[in-house]
Amino acid sequence: MTISIALAAYNGERYIRQQLDSILNQTLSDFEIVVCDDCSTDTTPQILQEYASKDSRFKVYQNATNLGFKKNFEHILSLCKGEFIAFCDQDDIWEPDHLEVLYKSIGDKDCIGGNSLIIDENGTSQNKTLLEYWPIHVMPKNEKELFQRELYSNVIQGTASLIRASLVK
Repeated sequence: MTISIALAAYNGERYIRQQLDSILNQTLSDFEIVVCDDCSTDTTPQILQEYASKDSRFKVYQNATNLGFKKNFEHILSLCKGEFIAFCDQDDIWEPDHLEVLYKSIGDKDCIGGNSLIIDENGTSQNKTLLEYWPIHVMPKNEKELFQRELYSNVIQGTASLIRASLVK
């Protein structure tokens, strides 16, 4: 597989089916879905097992203790086998060509980021993108300033990006 989709799950029963369905409806299908449930107390683990039983691309793991989302994502990264990694949250809904657009656009770069349409808790479009809520300013040309800007004020969501696995290492 070319892409590993890294999904951290915790008490996501309200939204996770929509996200999983949007992943399965991608125009590009050469991927694995690596999901770690972080000790959910709702039906999230059962939902994940249901999807895994129907599609072998799902690799579902259950943490023994709650790690929190940052450590959970770190753990997931160690389980990904793809050349590229796409992050997603359990409450996202991907456009059908999400992975294809990122994959075709990355070229020889280590990472690429896209924009995101903002939706509310019911999945209704707010008719604004993330960049309209948080506009990008002109990026500095000086490498040190650019690094500082990206480190402390990056406006690209992880869930709208694709990174080369070698960059993670």
